[in-house]
Amino acid sequence: MNHLFTLLVLFLGSVLISNAQPVIEWQYSLGGSLSDQIDHYNRVSNTMKQTPDGGFIIAGTSYSNDGDVTGHNGPSSTSDYWVVKLDSMGGIDWQRSLGGMADDFARGVDATSDGGYIVIGDSYSDDGDVSNHFGSIDTSDAWVVK
Repeated sequence: MNHLFTLLVLFLGSVLISNAQPVIEWQYSLGGSLSDQIDHYNRVSNTMKQTPDGGFIIAGTSYSNDGDVTGHNGPSSTSDYWVVKLDSMGGIDWQRSLGGMADDFARGVDATSDGGYIVIGDSYSDDGDVSNHFGSIDTSDAWVVK
């Protein structure tokens, strides 16, 4: 009978623990005064990866050039790739805006074997950081940046 009581207590304890709400370890809002987003197609698994140092690399899109965002290319009506490296506590290690005078949308990011990062997305630009755009201003090219 004593063993049955012990098993019942262990079972109920595990049920209570499994139903407990997760605790927020940290949170941080990133961006500036205009629209800044991780991925407007909701594929966060493509645009945010954990880094070997326990931090995170994030690739998104930004229209801002203030707050956490610096170096925006072009007018505020166009977007840039926005790459942000967070430390393990969610603080910004570094950030970089990439693009040209037209819209540029980051769609994915990953770490490379040499310790760098690679970002892929769409670009309508043919100036600034972008060269050799093959379409017209109304068509995008795939744009890869390491």
